Amino acid sequence: MMISKMQLVNNTMNQPETYSKRVETQGHRRFVGGISPHHWHHIGKMQYHYLISQGLSSNHKFLDVACGSLRLGQWLIPMLDRGNYYGIDGNRKLVECGLKEEILFNVTSIKKPNFSYNYNFDFRFIQSFDYAIAQSLFTHLTLYDISRCFYSIEQKMHPESKFYCTFFEGEDPQHHTTESDPNLWWSYTFETLQKEAQKYNLQIEYIGDWGHPAGQKLLLAHK
Repeated sequence: MMISKMQLVNNTMNQPETYSKRVETQGHRRFVGGISPHHWHHIGKMQYHYLISQGLSSNHKFLDVACGSLRLGQWLIPMLDRGNYYGIDGNRKLVECGLKEEILFNVTSIKKPNFSYNYNFDFRFIQSFDYAIAQSLFTHLTLYDISRCFYSIEQKMHPESKFYCTFFEGEDPQHHTTESDPNLWWSYTFETLQKEAQKYNLQIEYIGDWGHPAGQKLLLAHK
């Protein structure tokens, strides 16, 4: 069943106050899984180098879905042309910590990155994008919310847009909760994700292993 615009505004991923408190107590890196400085920088650099290898250039508009504390943004914001970085996350404090701690000198004022703060996959702050990534997002989402993401992002795609997503490959989950949760992990078969994408006229390609230290697989979605 396809998701209507009315359903889209119903936010199923909550942000309890404890999330912001965890950012304060754990730090903006550890909150998103940066168990060590090496791990933090490695995953950001891995995404950056992979995207460059796939043709990302400074003139492209880039959408960082669940940008968090800018593990990737710290690399892309300086590289992309002014105004071409768009980051979206539900946790404003997490992004603000990334801007304060990871982006040095006056790069932010020079490059003018764009940000939106919501869990609804509301991408109205960008007209269209050339490249996008959701790294370690689908691993925390119910299939319903993944479907919402596919629905929303398709609206911002042109024929050449590329949307990369990571996921844990395995049997479809049987969690007792019906809400996405950053403290829980979901796995899916590629076929399950493919069926959801096809509901919104998206084709997805299985890339698979790309060297992620946690074993997250990669797929590419396009029109």
